[in-house]
Amino acid sequence: MAALGTKKIGMTREELLKATRLADNGMFSQTLSELVECGFIRQYSAPGKRLHDSLFQLMDNYTLFYYRFLSDLEKGENYSWSTIQNTPKVNVWRGLSFECVCMEHVNQLKKALGISGISTRQYAWRSHVNGSMPGAQIDLLIERADNTVSICEIKYASGEYEITKEEHAKMLHRRDRFIAETNYKGAAFIVLITIDGAVHNAYWNDIQNELKLDDLFQ
Repeated sequence: MAALGTKKIGMTREELLKATRLADNGMFSQTLSELVECGFIRQYSAPGKRLHDSLFQLMDNYTLFYYRFLSDLEKGENYSWSTIQNTPKVNVWRGLSFECVCMEHVNQLKKALGISGISTRQYAWRSHVNGSMPGAQIDLLIERADNTVSICEIKYASGEYEITKEEHAKMLHRRDRFIAETNYKGAAFIVLITIDGAVHNAYWNDIQNELKLDDLFQ
């Protein structure tokens, strides 16, 4: 199941079979089902996708940590956590961990958005391969029964997060690509989720809602 950790957004059953080289049989299906039931992985389908095209995403925190920091250690090798603080590897891990925390606290996010009483479904989404356009993926969308979808932009930063011109363009690209490919007819709002809030610069104006870490634990 190590292959599950190679893509943040998840892998299809077909991709898992190819990566793991396991037999496509009932045992494989049962194993996937049991991992989902135990909370080690989550299964979801994006709009317009068949159940057969569901994505599976590794969610177990220790397993994610193991494959990022421990699996490649040689036998007998050891290092202190303090020696790798503020390295790119750890900073990336902090960002991925924050994304996982957000995905595990969707009910609190809904409460902070004021939509606790509305039926929703949560999923991730990735664009089709298109050589003429940059790819796009969204790690968390909250689609509401009132024909509205919250596109969650989860950004980790030590201190206030500042949206740059480049990142602003990427946010709009992800939103527009999602609408175009899924033919979504409702309202699509960008929700920014950060640790300590965001700098309200000119690029912040396209954010419809802003949530902070404290909102995840209300």
